[in-house]
Amino acid sequence: MQIHRYLELDAAAEAISCTECGTTICNAEENYRKHSAMRTGPITEAGVPFVPPEDKIGRKTDLEFREFFCPECAVLLQTEFAKEDDPIIHDIEIDLDSLSE
Repeated sequence: MQIHRYLELDAAAEAISCTECGTTICNAEENYRKHSAMRTGPITEAGVPFVPPEDKIGRKTDLEFREFFCPECAVLLQTEFAKEDDPIIHDIEIDLDSLSE
């Protein structure tokens, strides 16, 4: 079952895999982002519209732009903005029990 453009759930194996290359990334109940390759940088790396926060609010912030990639084929799975010391967001939580009903 496809759960995201590049993420697929194999309910029988209880695993999340990359739809691009088929690599199993993690157990279905885990946070796939924690098992992905991650690159961090300033929020301006998100694209041209993202002005440095210090230009808008007059002071430096500790925000970063995070990119998560398949650890095998490096397809971009997801992105997020967060404070540098914030934990990685768990954006997809799968309830395997409800799928088996």
